[in-house]
Amino acid sequence: MPTSMLMNLDANTLQEKYFRLQLDAARPLKKQMWKNVVENKIKNQAGLLPSLGIFHRNYYDAFPLADDIMEPYRPFADQIVYKLYSNKKKKLDKEVKKNFLEMFYSNVSFEEQMAQLGTCLTYTTASVTKFFMGETKNIAYPRISCGL
Repeated sequence: MPTSMLMNLDANTLQEKYFRLQLDAARPLKKQMWKNVVENKIKNQAGLLPSLGIFHRNYYDAFPLADDIMEPYRPFADQIVYKLYSNKKKKLDKEVKKNFLEMFYSNVSFEEQMAQLGTCLTYTTASVTKFFMGETKNIAYPRISCGL
């Protein structure tokens, strides 16, 4: 799991050029860029309400839509629980938590390619939006294999 990001800053004139462009950007350009960011954020979100579930309904749950969407992801966590239990790991200690966090960085099969499970969550969410918009008939989910 990454804990830092290192950037080579010495003797790279191209990098300096990009830094300078960013630093010297005029206010109208920055406003135009921000407008573009916000427009795309709204377009990608498509106004989905996480409090309106498809199947899950619970008075105390603010995110039933997330509960519905995550159901096909549950076997990935179940597989880790099974392995931990088989190895007599029954306490939620630092090592066990690490196993669950590493799950999001594991490579899984997703629509004819390999992708990290955490990235698949983004793809699935985007496909839910497309589903509601009538652009697709299927929600995209990763495939589990027996050796995650």
